[in-house]
This record gives sequence, structure tokens and C-alpha cells, in this order.
Amino acid sequence: MKKISTLILFAAFALGAYAQSDGYYHIKNTVTERYMVMADNQYDFSAGTGTADVAAIITIKSLSEVNTHPGAVAYLKKVKGTEDQYDISAQGTSIGKGSNGKLYPHFTAVSGGYQIWGSYSGATEYLNDTPQDSGSETGKLTIKGTKARTWKLYPIGKDDHYIGIKPMVHTNDGYWATIYCSFPFKLGSGMTAYYVNKVNKGGFQLKKVTDNVIAATFPVLVKLAGSSAADNKITPMTSGGSEPSDNHLYGRYFDSSASKHVNRLAYNSRSMRVLGKDENGKLAFVVASASDLTDGAYIPHNKPYLEVSSGSAEIMTEDGYTGIESIEAEEKADNKIYTLAGQELPANVTPKAGIYIKNGKKIVIK
Repeated sequence: MKKISTLILFAAFALGAYAQSDGYYHIKNTVTERYMVMADNQYDFSAGTGTADVAAIITIKSLSEVNTHPGAVAYLKKVKGTEDQYDISAQGTSIGKGSNGKLYPHFTAVSGGYQIWGSYSGATEYLNDTPQDSGSETGKLTIKGTKARTWKLYPIGKDDHYIGIKPMVHTNDGYWATIYCSFPFKLGSGMTAYYVNKVNKGGFQLKKVTDNVIAATFPVLVKLAGSSAADNKITPMTSGGSEPSDNHLYGRYFDSSASKHVNRLAYNSRSMRVLGKDENGKLAFVVASASDLTDGAYIPHNKPYLEVSSGSAEIMTEDGYTGIESIEAEEKADNKIYTLAGQELPANVTPKAGIYIKNGKKIVIK
């Protein structure tokens, strides 16, 4: 079996009426009415035998779900010197890169759309959706069958096709979400991006992103404009922005459990916190519950998490960040009192009102 990047699968990104220019698109099957979504970054292609595993690309019928899924956004770029071949990028990979420049899919115009096919070492295969009926909400790609092999392309930003951020938490001061995209993007009106530039065992510190464009592969926290994805649209760009080196947010493109396409990261409560809020309704990063995770145990695709050290608070807030780590208690408590800057107070000095460290714990003196 020849291992090649899944994005050849995105050969399935059928060219439609708008195929004149490079850009970002959603792809819809004209029979099943489901859209392509990249769910993994590898597949197996058996040259010369007419067999291939292309199930790394799944299909989803709900446009509202597709409009919030970065894996449904593909960048289409025509290959120079060809009539009908394109390189396609999505979720951090591309067909050209994955095949070392050997595979660029062909698009053949048919009634109502395009059929997409590719040849490698003598094998020619077309991409189909399965199950090949419109009754199922989800499906996956296959090279078998001929009924559902016509696809149509819709530009992102036209009509009902967009990419928006669905709120993850509603705090006292608005709606928030984390997002991780393989493409640079601009935020819509009323939205602000942040990242976590400092973290200790008690909390975190946010820093506003000042670039006009959020860089590709930059995991960010976004204060949103409204309660629905349609209120929080972003515009994919082709370049721009830069990720700072002190970001403590991390993201993944995939959380697939499909046979031969398992690509997921198990959640670790000792070293990870996910977006949430505290008991007072303030923004927080918290120990995840099953409902925060894919299948109750895995980091969701395109939703960054906060990396923390072992022993960190279960609910981490901005208020909990002091700028220093707690001074660890000695094996035997010495009852010495320290300032938050780590300075020991003389035994004969009565502390003024404030917050101090005693026996490794914070104390408040009024």
C-alpha cells in the first residue's frame, strides 16, 4: 500500500460554477447533499489494483454544522501549466505536498457539477459519497459506485456559505470560544482575539492579539460578538499575522476514531484545561467534563486547550494568576510568612493587610 496525504482525497473538492479563480470553498455532493469535511490527514492508495481507502474525508449534511467546521474549508489553487488540475489545502496539509508533487486531481465537467479523478501508477479512480442516498446525515468518501460522484463547489463568503465561530461558554461579560485554524483569518465586527501568555498553578494571563490577521496555526481565545455562529463570522485569508512564542494554548485538527483513520489526542486532566467558567460566571480554564470532549475522552478538533503543569488548580482564572508560583511547604511547617514576591518577613514584624504565603499556602491578613 502506498501511503499518501489524505488531501488527495480533497480531490473531491469539486469545481463548480465558481471554479474560475483560486480561493476557499465548501464542496457538496449533488446526490447525497452532504458536504466534504477533512477528518484525518492520511489514507492508503494501492497503485495498480484499483483500490483505495479515502474515508479520511467524511461528509456532513447539516450546513449549520459545516459552517462552523474548519475542516470543511478547502483552499483551491490551480496548478500552473495544466488545464484541469488543482492543488487543494485543508487542515494543515495539501495534495501536492502529501504526494511530493506527483498527484494533482483532474476535474471533468458533467451536468450539474464536476467529477473528480486521479491517476497514480496506472490506476484511475473517481471519488464518490457513501451511503449513496440523501437519507443519512453523515457519510464518507469511497472509490466504489457511480451514483454519487458529482460535486459542486460553493465559495466561502457567498450566499449561505461562511465560516463562523460557535460560542463555547457564556460568561458575565459575553460569549467566548477557542479556535485553531490551518488558514489565516480576519475577525468579524465586535470580536477580539487573545492568547494565554503566562500561566501558573493558580491561573493564567491573557494578552490581546493586535495583528489585523490571525496567523494560520495560531490557537486563540476569542471574545465573540453574539450567541450564534452567524454573529461571529471570520474571513479566511491567504497570508498574514504571526504567532507569538509565549502562547500556552495548543490545538489539533483531528479527533477521528474511524477504522484505519484513528487520529485523536486523549485528554489528560493533570496537564490540560479546557475553556469554561467559574462558579461566579467568570471566564476560566477548567478540568474537562465528558461533555467537553469527543466521545467523553478526547480533545475536540480545532478547539485549543490550555497546557498546565501537574498540580494546577481545577478551575484556573485570571484572578488566580499572581505572577509567581506558590512557595512549596517544607516537610515540616515552619510558619514563616512570605510576600507574594517571595520575600520572608522578619519574625518580629506584624504583616500589614494583604495577601501572603504561609506554609506553602496563600493567606489573607485584614
